[in-house]
Amino acid sequence: MCIRHRKDTLELIKSALADSNRSNRKVVCVSTQVIEAGVDISFEKEIRFTAGMDSIIQTAGRCNRSGEIEGRGDVYVLSCIDENLNRLEEMKRAKMSTENLLMEYSNR
Repeated sequence: MCIRHRKDTLELIKSALADSNRSNRKVVCVSTQVIEAGVDISFEKEIRFTAGMDSIIQTAGRCNRSGEIEGRGDVYVLSCIDENLNRLEEMKRAKMSTENLLMEYSNR
């Protein structure tokens, strides 16, 4: 997406979210990492594939950012079984580091 298309799409998402708060409808947004940094948008729940912890934290920063639900929102991190990162070594290493970190702390 060029910058203009990205901006227009984010405005459509924000408008849909505002409408959903008034009408009790749910909005589902499927996105790439482009929605992470520098985007002021808020969802009740976040679901994303495992990535580097910095990317997961960026995603979590979009969860209940505007306080649309009481308490904290839920962030789910999923591993894609057949994801092929063989040509993306840096992303592969970041994902493996995150998986190791999550495994270490899930045993506590």
